[in-house]
Amino acid sequence: NMKRIQYTDFNNNLFDILPHSLTYKAIKAAQSSSGIYSGGEDRNLELPEGVFEQIVHKARAIAADTSLHLSQRRMLTAILLLEEEAASRRYIIGRSPAQAELEALLQTLISKE
Repeated sequence: NMKRIQYTDFNNNLFDILPHSLTYKAIKAAQSSSGIYSGGEDRNLELPEGVFEQIVHKARAIAADTSLHLSQRRMLTAILLLEEEAASRRYIIGRSPAQAELEALLQTLISKE
């Protein structure tokens, strides 16, 4: 039973996803590797019914595909953390269609007013 998903994108912006809410913690320019990039505004929003399940589905697909998993964090990698009742698992992932799909969904959610 999934309790929480955390996704840290290539720029270190953090998406903290609970069954009914999403918190987006944007990286500030001072913390970014370039010193210029900013992830924009922090957001905290309620998730519409069924959206957590969509996110879980996409996250599980990434977790199940070992070809997507990397052994260490480097440039242009993301971190996916899945917290279930029994255990937490952390994956370092590079660019892939599955990663792009998950990130697109999260981006859509935080860009809605």
